[in-house]
Amino acid sequence: MIWVYYDYDIESTQMEFLHLSKDVIKSFIQKKNFQVLDYNTVTKAIEKPGILIMLQDVMPYSLFNVEYDTLSSLNNNLARFIKEGGIFVWLGDVPFFYRVRCYESDEEPIELENLFKEKNRWLPHFDFFSTHLKPSRKGKLICYRDIISTIYIEKNMEVKYLPYSVNYLKFFNIGNICYLNEKKESELTLLGKALNYNDTKTHRPLKATTSVNSSNRNKA
Repeated sequence: MIWVYYDYDIESTQMEFLHLSKDVIKSFIQKKNFQVLDYNTVTKAIEKPGILIMLQDVMPYSLFNVEYDTLSSLNNNLARFIKEGGIFVWLGDVPFFYRVRCYESDEEPIELENLFKEKNRWLPHFDFFSTHLKPSRKGKLICYRDIISTIYIEKNMEVKYLPYSVNYLKFFNIGNICYLNEKKESELTLLGKALNYNDTKTHRPLKATTSVNSSNRNKA
């Protein structure tokens, strides 16, 4: 079984770099006979092995369901899927750089935005974090990015810094990712070309030590 993950309801929250190619991605989904999973349906589907292709580049909590104290744990839906023979294909932004979390609530997105601003103006790079919170609604659920780079955001919008030692799935340390303040010229890989990327510059060239391949490979 081959599944693709794409949540039409919360595109703005679920997509970072891949939003540049969302029209291409939607056309691809329509042409192929893949089962499309979203935030609510992915958990049940991956109870059996298969191939899961992520066509949105913000990790959903329903797939990577760990809390602050267990971020490096293998006790989550994604780790179990891979351990049982599933193949996980990630496209777009750096894996685990962002995560989207949804929960049942009557709150509106603007309320979360305002609460975050009220509680966290002390944060260095506050504007970056505030801009990337991206709350939205999915039916009865309110959704927001509860992991943004180096911070973890509780439902009450309280912030904790992520320890540098976090090792996602026991092999991926986000510390192996360079993040530049200015974009650097890069070359598109075959994957980047397939997704019709038209930007040849990136904030995130990968260090030579990492085993993760980037869609935009650093020339240096």
